[in-house]
Amino acid sequence: MTAGKAKNRPSAGRTESQEAEGVSTAQSASPCRAWRLWLPAMPGPPRKVVKTIDGVKFTARVRRPELPPSPNDRMHFRAKGPIVKAWREAACAAAKSAGIPNLARIRFSAVIYRTRLGHADEDNDRSRLKPAIDGLRDAGVIANDTRGYIEHGPVTEEKGPVGVLLIVEDAA
Repeated sequence: MTAGKAKNRPSAGRTESQEAEGVSTAQSASPCRAWRLWLPAMPGPPRKVVKTIDGVKFTARVRRPELPPSPNDRMHFRAKGPIVKAWREAACAAAKSAGIPNLARIRFSAVIYRTRLGHADEDNDRSRLKPAIDGLRDAGVIANDTRGYIEHGPVTEEKGPVGVLLIVEDAA
């Protein structure tokens, strides 16, 4: 999977020149390097939808765009595996295309975009980003995904096109 085009991803308060330069919008004494990676939602597994119209049942299989699996999804490992792999590969490809160098320590934040807000708590959103962190490790951005290499920032949700905006900052 590939990262979305720059014009389609939410800017979240940054100008195009700031995004191109990798400059953080945070007000601090020393400027830090930051990268914003847009991962659009991927088609989920086919789901059965049944509608009754005038007493007649209609059945269809629908694929809707989905975020990475949450611990509350409780999917079978064979169904969950390909989805996790696709998100991990998408994060790896986005990090490589953004040109993020090998960093000693990162600060990892995210904005999860949904069509409806208020349906997930921060703990689930943070844990559903594990494939993205693994993708950064696969891309060579960090040596390992333990506490010694990652500082977790806020994970927020906003209304918009379904997807995840990863914010990777140099925390060294």
